[in-house]
Amino acid sequence: MSRLKADPDAIVGSLAELFALASALATMAASRYAAVAARLGEAERASDADVFESLSAGQTSYRDALLQRAHRIGCRPDQTIILRPLPDIFDDEGAMTSAPALLTPYRTFAMAVRNDERAFAFWSYIAAHANASDVQKEAEALAHEVLLQAAILRGQRRNAFHEQRIAHPFSGAESQPVAELAALELRLAELLERHASHADVDGRIQLLEEAVQGRRHARLLDSLPAFSSPPSPVVRVPDEPVALAELLAERYLEAADMLLDEQAMATAQTLAGAAILRLARVKLLAPNASESRLGRHRSSVETFQRGPVADRD
Repeated sequence: MSRLKADPDAIVGSLAELFALASALATMAASRYAAVAARLGEAERASDADVFESLSAGQTSYRDALLQRAHRIGCRPDQTIILRPLPDIFDDEGAMTSAPALLTPYRTFAMAVRNDERAFAFWSYIAAHANASDVQKEAEALAHEVLLQAAILRGQRRNAFHEQRIAHPFSGAESQPVAELAALELRLAELLERHASHADVDGRIQLLEEAVQGRRHARLLDSLPAFSSPPSPVVRVPDEPVALAELLAERYLEAADMLLDEQAMATAQTLAGAAILRLARVKLLAPNASESRLGRHRSSVETFQRGPVADRD
């Protein structure tokens, strides 16, 4: 279960404030999902854009349902009564800056699940700290609703995962340029070594250290059967170190999300944390680095630190 980045800083004092807050959060999520959909549309990835459009439409419908419910109980939500910044629940996890090819339906639904899990944690916190019984009751209802929505999204995430497996089956050497995680680590090490030859002394040392660490990761992966193939297909191996470092971070995050074996999952979490930190360093060190970014840095590191996740597909 994804956690909040920080506990809410205030208590919700009325139903008007509660519904205003809930509708504002739904509006924000709808807007951000729509922004990603528009970006994917511009990149001519219509089918992936449709996934984000559906998520945006779902949030808009949920906001409208919230407002109707508020009016039925005689409550008039007013955004002006929200006297604090909106809580940091929604995270697009780099979708606005990641390479469009990395925004698969599986990743999209996994991101939506984590957003709903944070929303559940938020409304549970609000309910637990409410002074008014009506606020507590409605906050508990909101928590229950987003938990049900997360369950639906998990099913869509699972379906997307299996559809990708069917569309792009992994079959070893015959599937090139589809590559195993260990091979991706070795490829990144080679790219970093190549860039090191053009860097200044300090940059060369750091890039070579990153390459050595990548080869260590590859050896570790080779020793783990659970990592014998990527959790989702790699359609094309990037030739640019930042894009490849981002791809590896994403693959480790997916593995940590899907693995059932606790030891393998813990290894994936550790490698994902290292890959995210490496991505930040490579962006600074590699010449001609792209502007792509993995936006889940803080929330993902918190996820790695929390230990095994109870929910597994």
